[in-house]
Amino acid sequence: MKVKDPDLSAYCPSCGKELPVRTKDMRNDIVYQRLSATFLILSIFLLIMGFSFLMPDIMLSWILGPGETLFWPVQAFLIGAGIILLVVRHPFAKRKAAANVQLIKEMQNMWVCSYCGKSNAPGLRECESCGAPLR
Repeated sequence: MKVKDPDLSAYCPSCGKELPVRTKDMRNDIVYQRLSATFLILSIFLLIMGFSFLMPDIMLSWILGPGETLFWPVQAFLIGAGIILLVVRHPFAKRKAAANVQLIKEMQNMWVCSYCGKSNAPGLRECESCGAPLR
């Protein structure tokens, strides 16, 4: 069975084993991370395209005279759209950073089994996966 979206699935896409339950907040964090990355890529693309019109604009202004070029509306639109996307991306990036900090805190509180490498909740004496004693 092929899983459409492995990040939001309740089952492992490769082995089919049931994964820990994901809450609505975890799903929203994944969506926010994707939106943040999408906005960043689009804004960089628009800024590069906008600034790529700068060189022909400068060359044509030498030939035609200042203010007589045709690229400035396109250039202004692309650069403005890129800046707007960077501003719109900010709350998504902030949410992504908060989710990463929370994940790091949770991982620091986990105990990793030296035999099988599985993370276990703090306070356990034995690994939940293999039963080996935790140090």
